Amino acid sequence: MKKHRVEKNRPTKISSKTSDGLPKDFSGVAEFLINTFDYQANSSSVKTYHYYYHLGYLHRMDGPAVLLDGEPNQWWVNGCQYSEEEY
Repeated sequence: MKKHRVEKNRPTKISSKTSDGLPKDFSGVAEFLINTFDYQANSSSVKTYHYYYHLGYLHRMDGPAVLLDGEPNQWWVNGCQYSEEEY
């Protein structure tokens, strides 16, 4: 498995509603805010998802690359997804 050298600089952080606006070779953390509305309870909520990218691929060596608010995390290295046990 190839490993990328990740600089120790603080990663770039982008907030967006979709991944369409990310540059093709983006490196950093993309934060997506998902608004949901419960019609029965007449209330809304916002979920925050964090995606870690390196050169356009989902990638993180020190933890999960996809952090989903209230859902299981996802582990990715160089664009390939792994289970928590494989990681």
